Amino acid sequence: MSSKFDPTQPLFKYTDEYPPDKKYATGMLQHGILKIGTLHDFRKVEDYNYTIGDIYEGRSQFIDHIDHTEGRKIKKPPLVNSSKKTIVTIKNSFNAYDVDSQDFYIFCVTIGHSTKGMQKTGYNASVRINNPMEFMRIITQELIGQGLITGECWIDACMYGERHRSLKEVQNIPVFFLKSTDFEYQKEVRMVWAPTESSIGHKIIECPAIAKLLSLQELLPKIEKPNLSYSPRLKDEELLKKTYEVVDSIIEYLQKYKDTEEQNSSDSISFKNGSQTLSELQEKYKAGPFMEKDLLIKEYANRGFRDGRLERIILPHAGLNEKELASTLQRLAELFEIRLAVNDNKFLKIERASEYRFWARNFDMPIFMFAEKAPELILQAYKDEKKFTAGSDKPESTLSIEPYSLKLSPEVRKALAWFVKNSGATPSEVMDELQQTIR
Repeated sequence: MSSKFDPTQPLFKYTDEYPPDKKYATGMLQHGILKIGTLHDFRKVEDYNYTIGDIYEGRSQFIDHIDHTEGRKIKKPPLVNSSKKTIVTIKNSFNAYDVDSQDFYIFCVTIGHSTKGMQKTGYNASVRINNPMEFMRIITQELIGQGLITGECWIDACMYGERHRSLKEVQNIPVFFLKSTDFEYQKEVRMVWAPTESSIGHKIIECPAIAKLLSLQELLPKIEKPNLSYSPRLKDEELLKKTYEVVDSIIEYLQKYKDTEEQNSSDSISFKNGSQTLSELQEKYKAGPFMEKDLLIKEYANRGFRDGRLERIILPHAGLNEKELASTLQRLAELFEIRLAVNDNKFLKIERASEYRFWARNFDMPIFMFAEKAPELILQAYKDEKKFTAGSDKPESTLSIEPYSLKLSPEVRKALAWFVKNSGATPSEVMDELQQTIR
């Protein structure tokens, strides 16, 4: 699907105005300063974020169905720019063509202003372009004057769909207008220029004549952004302190962010875990062993890990790149005894979070508060009773796990039984893990 592009209607450019060393919106409005990117630039997700960067930018696979053909050459459609193949006989088959587009200069804008869309892509300013065709004409003349483009150019709305598409669906649509449905909310219009050179990079140009076509649509209030980076040379105790400061900054930032009008959207920040807010958690556990700052931080870090809030919100809004955030999250994971994995899209995810969740439900505790305590109790019980062997004559409070038994309190025994039942681990696997831990 695609939004209909009407060249008589205004378009909008989402950009940055904060911190002071950026001022991109001001540069556009006052001096006509623009950054003209490249198609291949947007594959570099580590330099942007996953709401902007797309590793499949300019790449698609097309499927062409062939009912029956004999003794002739199958010509690939113009969209697929590659060599021909000779096929003798094909019956009820499919041809698959992978297309990796050459690089082009590109300037991306959007149809219709949306505060939600602007925030989701990590920007804080929206500039209105009142005459898109005149805007593009002026830019084109500047690029031609600098010898950067051939003069061939395109402007249209992107078409959103799966990366694997039918040729009939996208016949005669240039590949640089095809995007994944993951980005459909952007309602993107692209201005594209063919370069004179094969190897290109982004360009900063100044076109004072476009300033009269621009106006400021919206500027979000400034929010101080936390410093979430750290030096790998820090000693362990310094790194621990720095990590706590990082998470404190995250929590403080999210508390400010939740007061924006995005609170009611599907991408808003919620500090609820059931009915418990951070202050309620502190009140609930202030008299017990769970009042330690690190345990409260663990609970909130876990919420962010589980549903991707730290990546979706902090990364675009806190001035971080992918590597800085990944380093911070990795350190948090090590401190909190979580194993982080990286999937095909390079999003961080939690392994074994469901196991901790099963334990926590039995004790009505936040996940990491329980995960911190339960293994300690179980291991201590095992250390005390490791000479026991399995047998039916053991007391009721003894949980048999072949070939060992653990004499546990009823609460911990119940938790361990629940864990074994629901985690997918076998009793022997649980025991092996306990053995490895106490050796």
